[in-house]
Order: sequence, then C-alpha cells, then structure tokens
Amino acid sequence: VDEVRDIGATLRGFTGRILIDAPDHWPAHVAGHPPGALLTFVGLDRAGLGGGGWAAAFVIVAGSSATAAVLVT
Repeated sequence: VDEVRDIGATLRGFTGRILIDAPDHWPAHVAGHPPGALLTFVGLDRAGLGGGGWAAAFVIVAGSSATAAVLVT
C-alpha cells in the first residue's frame, strides 16, 4: 500500500511487476491477487482506515455479504 503513489500508473504497470525476475517486483502476496484487491486496501488506507485490522474487517464483511447475497438469490 505504501508503494502506491499514483493509482493510474500502478494499474498500467501492475502486470510488469508480477514476475519474480522483474525489476522492483511485487511481493508474492500482492502479485498473487488482481489489482482490485491492492486498490481496495489503498482506498481504505487513504480514507484513514489503514492497517491490518481494518483490512481484515473489510474482508470479513465483504465475504459475509456474499454469503447473504447467495442466500437471497
């Protein structure tokens, strides 16, 4: 999250930093996910909700709402 300065530039260059032999490659936990996951956590951080606790709360709420959506459907 701290490495993202410009969201547009991050999206344009995201795939170029996935491979381990790429210069300035992403860590495995970032490269293994689509860029939307990274941008979600960047958005939380910029909204003042940075850190693992807020990220975990978001993931739990999103996962729980997906379960409820399947039941409603």
